[in-house]
Order: sequence, then structure tokens, then C-alpha cells
Amino acid sequence: MFAGAVADHLDGRPSTVVRELAERCVRTTPRSKKMIDALEPVARRVSVTQPDGCAVEPALILQRHDKDAHYLFLCNTSHSHGQLMRKPVTQDVGVRDRKASFDEVTVAGFTGAAGKPIEVDLRTGELVGTRAKRKAGGWSIETSLPRFGSRLFIVPKEKSDAKALPAPKQQTVLRRKTLQPKQWTAVLSEPNVVVLDRPTCSIDGGPVQPSADVMLVDRIVRDALGIAHRGDKMVQPWAQDKPTNPKRVSAELRYTFDVRDRPTGPLKLALENPDTCTVTLNGDTMSTVRPDGWWVDHSLETISLANTSLRIGTNELCITVDYDETHSGLEMVYLLGDFGTKLQGVATTLTAPVRNLKLGNVVKQGLTFYSGHVGYRTTIRPTLGRGEKLWLSVDRFAGAGLVLYVDGAEVAVLPWGPYEVDLTAALKGKTSAELTIEVLGNRRNSHGPLHDPEVYPVWTDSSRFIPKQDEFNLKPVGLLNAPTLEVRR
Repeated sequence: MFAGAVADHLDGRPSTVVRELAERCVRTTPRSKKMIDALEPVARRVSVTQPDGCAVEPALILQRHDKDAHYLFLCNTSHSHGQLMRKPVTQDVGVRDRKASFDEVTVAGFTGAAGKPIEVDLRTGELVGTRAKRKAGGWSIETSLPRFGSRLFIVPKEKSDAKALPAPKQQTVLRRKTLQPKQWTAVLSEPNVVVLDRPTCSIDGGPVQPSADVMLVDRIVRDALGIAHRGDKMVQPWAQDKPTNPKRVSAELRYTFDVRDRPTGPLKLALENPDTCTVTLNGDTMSTVRPDGWWVDHSLETISLANTSLRIGTNELCITVDYDETHSGLEMVYLLGDFGTKLQGVATTLTAPVRNLKLGNVVKQGLTFYSGHVGYRTTIRPTLGRGEKLWLSVDRFAGAGLVLYVDGAEVAVLPWGPYEVDLTAALKGKTSAELTIEVLGNRRNSHGPLHDPEVYPVWTDSSRFIPKQDEFNLKPVGLLNAPTLEVRR
């Protein structure tokens, strides 16, 4: 096959050799249907099509074989046709905006393979049969590709005397119930958090600079030292040559926050390099000599804050930093504890702890900056007949994935769709059980970029952490739609 224009030179000299070769070939235009039609009969090893014969466009294929079998992995990226046509790749759409699913898919190929295809259940590793039939010297497998679904098939090259595995039976939904308690019991995997990132600043006892984002305050301090701003082209602090007598200033940072309900449990402050700081809360000095732990990362050490130093109304946290030219830079600091939060503009108020949740964004339910896992707990009372199974299905949520628990025991981790699981075995025949649906969190709403106008940027680098607006721009988190319980046979 020869595609495209014919060269009239070879090695820089006029020549008819290429034309003579092209005349002996099937001629096509490049990247065209004509080229595909000419190649397909001799080159295609597998096809993944819909009932109308059109290819399943968002299916990615990994195929290999050894002396024993063919192996085919499929995954559905769930792009629409228009989304696939977007170029460059930096304009790709996020997972949340990809919806394509395929209930009926035919996988054809595996020429010369004699053994009947087997599917591997990618969650359990179990081998199951397939709905497959012989076709054109190979096999045709009937399957589906749900949103972000994956399949793995093994097709033995030799026919086996072993009994073929039965194909999974089709399930019928007998009854369906929407889970809509008046409120869910909240189960949090870690303390709630308040982001403090807008201090005033005074350098070496000089004038107090108005409150600003800590990234901008860091630039003010570095200007006072006469050193370059931090950026993506800098040598990282731990790799820099250390001067013998580094230039040094004292930077006093003052943060304010309000308290409507005083926390009763432990209250901590997470910050970097507490040993280089002095910390006061409403004028009372807090010990920074021995950090009592860390939060999220070993570099974010925690110190205890005295609850008795809090007061109803406005509170002031003062952190004085010994800042020299080798300092890694000022960053956000965090209040940690058992409290709720309310955000008004850029001001945060501590409220009563979050004990219950409703469906919807938890950011607006007292967990403004929370970035751990959020569990929704309720009691279910299933009634199952002989041969019936109880399935839980989650339609819409905002988070990194799901973990399901029955009576406190983990039943399944669901990192990708379909977000459903069979609860029958976990119930152990009980007619009442405690169900917890845990939405896996991420650190976006605590670590940023918090002041970027785009909640879902395609690309994030250090420049996005330089604030472009005062307001916080936070990602939704939580169960967004009511889950359903289905009794299936």
C-alpha cells in the first residue's frame, strides 16, 4: 500500500524508483476511510463495535498474546465524539464531564484461537464465562462497556477438554428503593480544618502591611531580604548552597478568625518549621518546642493550642517567623479540631461540630476546607426472598472514589464506575444493618490552589497558587444524589 504523494527524488537526486514502487501498490490518500478500508482486512486484529457496526470510539485497547492465549484489555474513557476531537490534549475534558456508556458491544477477532473466551472479573480476579460464538475463523464476544468500565478477556489458542465456564446470568431488578433519610450521620476520617492564608505582616517591627494572601506576603518578605521571589525556575531550598551568614529578618504574621461555638476537644495548629516560630493565640504563648505530630505530610507539624485561649467573637493568631534567605517560604497554616466552619467572603467562623449531613455539597454544610473522607451512615432494613440479592447503587457524588461498609466492616472499594456493589453476603442474613457510604476526599480544598478562578483547570502548576482573586474557589465534595437499594434476582 502506498499513501500520499509520490516523491520524485531519492537521496536528493531525481529518480523514478519511488513512482515505480507506488505503481505496484494499492494507492490511497493518508488518514482516510479509503486507507482504513484497504488496511482493515489484512491488519485489523480486533474490532470493538456497537450494534449499528460503528466503532466504540472511546474504547482503549491493549492486546497481546503468548504461546497459550490472546489477552485483550478494554477500557471506556467515556468521551463523546466531540470530546475526542478536541486538540491539543491540554484541552481534554475532565472525568466528571465524560458520560458515554455502551450497553451492547461486540468484540470480534482472535483469528485461529480454538478455545472459548474467558472474562476476568477485574474487581475479584474470578474467571467467568462469556457470551461468545465462532465467527470468521475467530470469536465474537457480546459484552458491555459502562461509563469508565473495563473488561479483560483471555482467549486460549487451543481447545480445552475442561468444561466451559458458564456466562454470567442476566439480573432482573425486582424492587428499588431510594435511600433518603431525613439526615445522614456524618463520619469524618480526620479533624475538620480551617485554612488561614491572609495574614497582616510586619517586618522587623516595622509598619503593618494590610492582610494579603500568604504567597504575596512571602514576596514582601523576600523583597525586604533582597532575594528573588519563589517560582518554578528556582533551585529548591534544600538543594541551594547555604551561605555562611545568611541575611535574616523577623516577620510577624497576624491571622484573624471568628468563633461562634468554642471547640471542646483538642485544637491544633499545623504549620511548617514550627521550631523557627513563636506562636501566640489572643496574646497567650503556645509551645513550639516539641511538635506533637503531623498532618497530611511530615513537613506539616502540629502543635497544641489551648482551648481556654479562644474567645467567642474575633480571635487573633500571631506567628513570628525567623526568616532567612535559605527559608523554604511562607505557606498556609491550618487550625485542626472538632468544629464546623462557616465562610463569609474570606472570613471563617468556627461553629458547632458537624454531626449530620444532607445530600449535596458538604463544603456548604460546615466542612468548608475539609479534605479527608466523608462517611454517610444510616440504618437499612432489607427484606430478601430466596435467591434475591441486595445491591447498592450510587448515582452522583463528588470525590475520588467510594468505600462501602456494613456494620463497620469494609465491603468494597469503588475507585471507578459502575458505582454499585452486592451487599448480600455482608448482611449475613440480618434484617437490620448499619450502612456507611464513604466518599474519598482529596486535598484540593485545603491545599489549593484556593484562589484560582477555575475550579477544574486542565493543568495545575506553581503559577496557579499565586492568587488571582480574594474569594475562595472550592470544589464540591459529597453525595450529590440519593443512592438506591435494588433487590435483584
